[in-house]
Amino acid sequence: VWFRDRLPCATVRVAALDPQFLDKLPTDLLSKVITSRHIISCIERQELEKIIQSSNLGARLSFSTLMYTARNLRLSQISLKMAISFLTKQVSRSTPRLFFN
Repeated sequence: VWFRDRLPCATVRVAALDPQFLDKLPTDLLSKVITSRHIISCIERQELEKIIQSSNLGARLSFSTLMYTARNLRLSQISLKMAISFLTKQVSRSTPRLFFN
């Protein structure tokens, strides 16, 4: 937690530019990264839209993890396009487990 909360936003933004970066993370680490308020707050809306469009987060994470992440977004990070993509591309693929593992 200490490391994730002190990771510079510039580093997070560079990593977010690579759409396959999240695919390289093990699922347990992905869950920790994607639910970190600090890390999510560093990613700009346009980059989040690309991640939601191109990644396969829903197939790797539980529904509750996806919803926890969505709840941590700033209002300025949310767009109608992203919300629709989130529902159609991620939630529909989410694992049948409702709660954290």
